[in-house]
Amino acid sequence: MIEGTRRNGRLVVTEATANGRPLTVVIDTGSEVSIGNEALRRSLLGAKALHGSEQVILESVTGDKIPGDYMFVRDLEIGGVGLKDLAIVFANAHTFKRLDLENKPALLLGMNAMRAFKKVSIDFASRKLRVVVPEHSSLDLRMASSRLR
Repeated sequence: MIEGTRRNGRLVVTEATANGRPLTVVIDTGSEVSIGNEALRRSLLGAKALHGSEQVILESVTGDKIPGDYMFVRDLEIGGVGLKDLAIVFANAHTFKRLDLENKPALLLGMNAMRAFKKVSIDFASRKLRVVVPEHSSLDLRMASSRLR
């Protein structure tokens, strides 16, 4: 069980690291892919914790086109639960500004990450995220992220 806080109707987890570097994770079930902000990208590039790079265009629910870089972070840990080789698009998403997370390493955790778990339960009222990790979660995660290409 991972505990967080609510901010603007979203579940926000601050007990998270990417390759040992702290970050804020926002649970975003409306996003097909996880999206990182520029502050997170700078932090991870300095630690050589990212690999791969491909230019992509995301389309928001309002039809806006957002350019970004599709990359992989080696290790993401959220409340003691680890994910390996998570696909992230680094883009200037408006959500970071709305949550006052523009200048702080942050990640919108999308459905590509959620698919890595056997079960997911999000309880906004009690501010809890519960996940069941499959026996081979890193393989499942690679399969979930590879479908986005």
